[in-house]
Amino acid sequence: MRTSRIRQGMCRATVIVAAAASLALGLPASAGAAPVSTTVESVRAMTWNVCGEAGGASPSALGYCPDRKSPQKKADGITDVVRARNLNVVMLQEVCAGPPLNLPGAATGPSQLDTILSALGAGWTSATAVALRPDGRSDCRGSLSGTLSTAILVKGTIDDRPQPVPLPVPLNSDADRAQVLCAGVAGWQTHVCTTHLSNNDALLAAGVYEKEVATLKSVISAYPRVVVGGDFNMGYYGAVPSRLQPLYDLMPECDRSSYLPGDAANEVTHFTYAPTTGTYTSSKIDYLFSTAGFTGCDSWTQKADQADYRLSQQPECYYVANQHDAVCTPTGISDHAPLYGYTKGAPDLSWKLTDGSGTTAADDSVNSRPGTLDGGVSWSAAPGGGADFNGTDGAVTAPGSVVNTAQSFTVSASVNIRPGAPTSVVASQDGTNISGMMLVYDAVDSSWRFVMPAADSSGWTVHQVMANVAAQTGVWTRLTGVFNAATGTMTLYVNGTAAGTASHTTLWSATGPFVVGRDKVDGRANAYLSGSVRTVRTFSYPLNAAEVASLTS
Repeated sequence: MRTSRIRQGMCRATVIVAAAASLALGLPASAGAAPVSTTVESVRAMTWNVCGEAGGASPSALGYCPDRKSPQKKADGITDVVRARNLNVVMLQEVCAGPPLNLPGAATGPSQLDTILSALGAGWTSATAVALRPDGRSDCRGSLSGTLSTAILVKGTIDDRPQPVPLPVPLNSDADRAQVLCAGVAGWQTHVCTTHLSNNDALLAAGVYEKEVATLKSVISAYPRVVVGGDFNMGYYGAVPSRLQPLYDLMPECDRSSYLPGDAANEVTHFTYAPTTGTYTSSKIDYLFSTAGFTGCDSWTQKADQADYRLSQQPECYYVANQHDAVCTPTGISDHAPLYGYTKGAPDLSWKLTDGSGTTAADDSVNSRPGTLDGGVSWSAAPGGGADFNGTDGAVTAPGSVVNTAQSFTVSASVNIRPGAPTSVVASQDGTNISGMMLVYDAVDSSWRFVMPAADSSGWTVHQVMANVAAQTGVWTRLTGVFNAATGTMTLYVNGTAAGTASHTTLWSATGPFVVGRDKVDGRANAYLSGSVRTVRTFSYPLNAAEVASLTS
């Protein structure tokens, strides 16, 4: 990653046709899944091996890990990513967790995980699974309290804690043995799982790595919806990604695709320091998979330690014996970078517009962005309901920006244009001078249009799709505009069927409010809608044809 931004925006969605997707994947019914909820939650997950206890103690040692003795620095680094990327799931490997151990000389006080949870704040819960070092011990050493573990942290309440499943790594095999840890969250349909696979020449020769992958696959296959991530130790000892093919056969991996123009796939997540040259060897060994698929993914490589610890660069590292963590200056908290992704799913905004009374349109999405009706909008008493727009000054406005027009998105609405109506805008996302996108009824040629201006400027320099079917007035029509930023393609669907495409590659973000019933041109409200609208939805990813067809009016 050349910059630290997420590729596809902080998508708050999972799968729309997940039941069909699960059947297509051949996943069995969940043996221990939580009850199905009415809303598919949005999973924004990160996996990060924070090397909380493992690794070399000094820059001259193999696998050096900074800040091992500073749990607060680890916690602050994790919290920075969670807040910057609006995450609700964190998977950690090599973290110290649990209460102080009753062992001679064992440290007391809060563990690394306790410190991390405190830094994240209220609303987070965790599940952990013990990991064993090659000597069979699991106690965190030195000044670190607790047990060497993998962990899942969730912004929510974990209410399903299946027994962790040990990986088939022989003890005393010069390799750590972790477990597959899964957790279910109250109100979520998706389970979250993580693990840390071991890998070396002996394990590969004995076929142990393949057995680890098979164990992981067996565990996660119990869940119709699952997000799984961890340190899978690829790139070592001749191990190649093809050894993970059983997981690829089961579900998509987040970083195998690009999500924006110029976005790189399969980015590195691990950096190994060479003390003699001050250089790093990089590899991809951390992965995120999901049955739902992803709307965005990134490895935040700047968060991994890539400091030059040579004597000529950081002499203080060598002047204070046995205090390397305290005096060296790393650029990150681990030799791994965090990998995070966002799964497909529920809409970012969902206005049924069938409230029937009051001046507020309820938002059924998890983001709770109610719309405000102005004086030109009234509630319809017709069957099915809807919001009626007078064509003069009526609009329903969100409390802020909803659609990021510089990234992929989908906007859908059902509209009934009043016969004889002038050109009317069904939905738009305001910019400063012009709306960044519009769904339009053009009265001049009785056409449906999906419009995206080339810039936030005055005038009318736009890219647009004109539907290949004529617009009808006096009947309900479902319009869906889909923009795929990775391909620069706009697609307009009419009643669930693709009706035309166009190219749009001049990306810019309209940061004003989302509006139903008008657009903005030359800085002024324009093209007020004459007719009725209901069932407005937005998604921060491009729905495919099957997903669009599944939308109901």
